[in-house]
Amino acid sequence: MNANQLRNPFLLAVIVAALATPLWASTVLTFDVVSHTEPAKGAKEVKGSSLPADANHTLAVTLAGDTLQIDDPDTETRYDFKKARIDALDKSKKTYDEVSLYTVVGFDAAEFANRMMLGRALAAGKIKDNPMAPALTENLMSMSDPANATVIGCNVKGDEINYSWNGQPLMTVSQKTRELPPAVFTQYLRFLRYSTGGHPQILSAIERGNGVPERLTVVRSNVGVETRTLTLRGIDERPDSPFSLDGYTRHPPDGEPFTTLRRLSASSAADFEAHAGVLRHERDAAVADGRIFDAMLANFAAGLSTGDQSEATAWVAAHRDQINANADAQSLVRNLNPKDANTAKVAADTLEKMKRSAGPHSYVLNIFEGNIRFGLHQGARAIDLFLAALAAEPTITGAWVDLGNMYYSAFRADAAWACWDAARSLRPAHYMLKQVDDLERKLRTDHPEFF
Repeated sequence: MNANQLRNPFLLAVIVAALATPLWASTVLTFDVVSHTEPAKGAKEVKGSSLPADANHTLAVTLAGDTLQIDDPDTETRYDFKKARIDALDKSKKTYDEVSLYTVVGFDAAEFANRMMLGRALAAGKIKDNPMAPALTENLMSMSDPANATVIGCNVKGDEINYSWNGQPLMTVSQKTRELPPAVFTQYLRFLRYSTGGHPQILSAIERGNGVPERLTVVRSNVGVETRTLTLRGIDERPDSPFSLDGYTRHPPDGEPFTTLRRLSASSAADFEAHAGVLRHERDAAVADGRIFDAMLANFAAGLSTGDQSEATAWVAAHRDQINANADAQSLVRNLNPKDANTAKVAADTLEKMKRSAGPHSYVLNIFEGNIRFGLHQGARAIDLFLAALAAEPTITGAWVDLGNMYYSAFRADAAWACWDAARSLRPAHYMLKQVDDLERKLRTDHPEFF
């Protein structure tokens, strides 16, 4: 074979295929990481609390297009941006958990808005050394608020570029950098957003340099003030290899809602549909036995499970006379949509009492009572009521959606998406999941740099 033949694209492709040589290699960045945390200025010591211990370790970061892998001595975390999932591995315990990618950005977006609000309130109160000053929050979470016109200071000293706000250091980077291809460099910046932080204005300045700083020090104001330094030790190209969980056992977190989630078996869609049929059968059997109130609760359970509003509504219309003649059914109808806080308290207490005499589907009353108590800002009690309902009947899709909403309002993004994932496993097209789809779409639209 001569040199002219090698210029033939077809022959070249055949040779590459025959040799089974990967055409795309992952880029692996290796860093030495040093971290030290001190109390924030003016912070009072809280009994029993402690700052994070100093850290000094090696960090391997694998940039592979749709995936980001962060590997330190104790853990390995893999972000799959195509599937929107995260695998978090505990190396010592040989366990892992798989969660939604949105647990990170979803939490950060909610927490960012909350901290910005608190930061402005503290600033209005003339609090000295405001720990939640908007610029510090922007630097911590790599997000920015258009309403906050942050001015970042920048000066060059020797080989270093120093970034600061109001005299407080935010980040220092070396002018000496290691170049990466543009597509890979974008992935490096995404790694910083997920793992290290940095004000968006500073990250934009780094991006304009098109190179990985050989030394980067970020100052993060969170629980205490952490100073973290990443020293670049090497950049390697390695062939892609399949991600493997061999030797690892999945272990979701302990506590709720994960304990109740374990009651939801990995059944097929056909099994869930069959179970909805069982609920309808129990509903119709209750009607035949003259138990119209229990039949009504079973109808709610079936409707919330499947999302088929037309079928549930048609059943109510067909049995309107019996429902109107039943005192418990009428009491339920009167208390489902209280108009104000006073009537809501009465409604919640009424539903609680009704459970004592209700039949096998009394758990549905927990759902209605829980929603009312959540509106009364009784979040913990509302969550307990939903967990009790789902422990009794784990296939109620709508209840998982509502429970996820409650957790998200409490900044429990991990629990929220676990509940929403459960709802999707039951009925991916359930109408109540549209609000979750909309939230995820908004996160992608508002924060594309994280995806």
